[in-house]
Amino acid sequence: MAHLTHTSPKPAPIRPHIYIAPSRTKLYLPRGSRNHAPKSWTRDYPGPIKAEWTTVARSKGFDLIRRIRDKSHVVLRCHTCSALTAQKLYTLRTAQPACAGCRHRNIVAIAQKAGLEFLGYDPEYHKLGIYRAPCGHTVRRQFGQIERIADGRCKLRCETCHSGKEAEEAADRGWRLQGSDPEGNPNYRIYRHGCGHRQRVARTNMRSGRFQCAACGEGWATAPSNIYAIRLELPSGLRVVKLGFSRDPRINRTSTRTSGDDLSRLQAALQVVAFLLVDDPVYAPLFERLEEEIRHEEDTLANGAQARARALLARTGAGLKTKSAQGGMPHRSANHPDHSEPGQARAP
Repeated sequence: MAHLTHTSPKPAPIRPHIYIAPSRTKLYLPRGSRNHAPKSWTRDYPGPIKAEWTTVARSKGFDLIRRIRDKSHVVLRCHTCSALTAQKLYTLRTAQPACAGCRHRNIVAIAQKAGLEFLGYDPEYHKLGIYRAPCGHTVRRQFGQIERIADGRCKLRCETCHSGKEAEEAADRGWRLQGSDPEGNPNYRIYRHGCGHRQRVARTNMRSGRFQCAACGEGWATAPSNIYAIRLELPSGLRVVKLGFSRDPRINRTSTRTSGDDLSRLQAALQVVAFLLVDDPVYAPLFERLEEEIRHEEDTLANGAQARARALLARTGAGLKTKSAQGGMPHRSANHPDHSEPGQARAP
């Protein structure tokens, strides 16, 4: 299934070499010269080759074959892979030339180790290569990242497949993924709501649903919120209180917590807020809210006990009525061992 991507169209990869007629021999080009017209590299330069240049080339692992294009370029044959590489004469004389053939073979081998197919070099940035991922999509990655993938230190994420996941997340919430963020923030996307409204939304908010359509409906941003206070005890032993607002402050409570636990926490929070209120009246609304919550919890506990008592009476009431109909309520007779006069010893 084809999905929209949030990245710009990928440029076509360029090859690291050209073919020299008539033998169709590969001539590897340095990365800074790959954008030049291929025909310019097929012209030989008629100037002489000095003996010192040949000696320098051999000392650096190359054979100087001929001069090419203009007075500043020569063709070198690598002693390791026998590939032909075009280099500047100045680079040969003052630095260690790099064999473009050896580098290309190394890049291809690392890509195969990472499970990718190397398609070519990025024409816009020399540190990027263009690869075909196992899913069949084309990705652009730095060569260093491909090395980390090959070593198992990280994994490849295909932007096209990832965009498909983003589109499914948006569809689950009634939105449709439109494209990348026009402001260039990689954490945002442009979505279209079912009402037709286009909106810029953070990906994390789309996953969690903590956003709303600016054109219709009520979301978390406009829904009523609650004040909550959480007492935290850090591993260092420090106790702190966090105050905040939440649409549903009970959302993170687990099923193991009881109403009694909630009541004790509210009472502890009330004591903390009481101390804060003495110094700053801004905490008065929170103090009143906690008192209200405590009354609610106390009512819940009391009503809970009454409800259990009513349920018990409902279960035993039928049995009591049956016994009463048969012979009245059970009573103790005068001969019952427990029915004794005061001061009279009971039978053993």
